[in-house]
Amino acid sequence: RPASTGTFLTWTPWGWRSLGVAAAMHAWIVLDCGLRAQLNEVLERVLALLIAFVIILLVYVILAYTCLPGISFRRTPLGIPGADIRSSDTLLLRALAEDPNTLARGSLVRFHALGNATRGSSDAIGQIVGLPNEWVVIDQGVYTVNGTALPTDDYPVPAWLPTRRVELLVGPNQYFVSSVYSSRVYGRGVRGVRNDMIKRLCLVNKEAIASRATMLWWPLNRRHRLNTQD
Repeated sequence: RPASTGTFLTWTPWGWRSLGVAAAMHAWIVLDCGLRAQLNEVLERVLALLIAFVIILLVYVILAYTCLPGISFRRTPLGIPGADIRSSDTLLLRALAEDPNTLARGSLVRFHALGNATRGSSDAIGQIVGLPNEWVVIDQGVYTVNGTALPTDDYPVPAWLPTRRVELLVGPNQYFVSSVYSSRVYGRGVRGVRNDMIKRLCLVNKEAIASRATMLWWPLNRRHRLNTQD
């Protein structure tokens, strides 16, 4: 039961705890069924138990990778009220099998980010706001795409972006991806954000997008599939 629970809650805090409990139980069974009679010293038994625990836990992790090809789990820095997503929720992402040209507005994606992302990694989680060849305007905390204002509950503007009006044209092989970045990227802090900096961080080439979120995975009580239709 702990092993199945851990699989169901893969890559969440409770999932790791469940897999740990399952590995500990199976390590104890291994020791109790054969090794205990061969080991006389308490220290030897404890060491054997720890080694069995580590090996079994590694097997569970390897199985998780091999049984779920193309799937990853990441925390999102974005809060999107319209999708019932809050900052630090865990998303299930699938590697892109479709043509990147078909990604819909509102999709949450993992992409290679220029500069320093929130957790110091080159990978970031962001929301597609602008599609290729569209005009994106940021003004007073609202995104406007090709003259149509997007609802802020569905497309929230991160706090690091300026409140003054900014207009950007998305290139034919790009998406405008909204994400959250550390102020370390800017050097001079949030007030030092310039238009060229926004272009460098938010205009993402199609080939830089690795996977798309298909489900809110954790917390369990809000788990649901994500609608990525425009």
